[in-house]
Amino acid sequence: VPSGSVVGKAGGTKVINTEPSLSPDGIQVVFARFPANDSGKRLGIWTASADGSHLKRLVQGGGNPLWSPSGNRIAYLAGPYPSALRLLASQGGASMTLLRKGIGVLFAWSPDGNRIAFADGNGKLAVIDVTTKKVRKLLKLRPPWGPSTIAWSPDSTQMLVVWRPPVQSK
Repeated sequence: VPSGSVVGKAGGTKVINTEPSLSPDGIQVVFARFPANDSGKRLGIWTASADGSHLKRLVQGGGNPLWSPSGNRIAYLAGPYPSALRLLASQGGASMTLLRKGIGVLFAWSPDGNRIAFADGNGKLAVIDVTTKKVRKLLKLRPPWGPSTIAWSPDSTQMLVVWRPPVQSK
């Protein structure tokens, strides 16, 4: 918040809330939840009001949740790395698989909400159409490094991708 003050908390000492994404209207947050004991177990994708109230689990597993620009859907990763990309209604319910496997940890919605750009586990940049599920490969970056940032232009026609190539030793 502008003041820098904590406006709410969700959870307690037994869980870690991570990977937050604020809804476009700023009213809710979606996040991944893990046990605080470092077991590696995922406790799922959760939402809460921005003040920490109205805590609700949407799915039992998953990570890296990200609100769609319209706020009606949430994209998230499921399964082991490289993961599946799934979509879920922002209020919960059944999720839909967009891509069965091959997503790294980085993805970004286009501002028009029609596509999701992603980096796969091999450093390739691609875009998936949310309606047709068609994947278009855009750029192959030299492994093992993939992009570290994907940012769409406001009109959804261009992307800025930050990629840091490996340092060459002399």
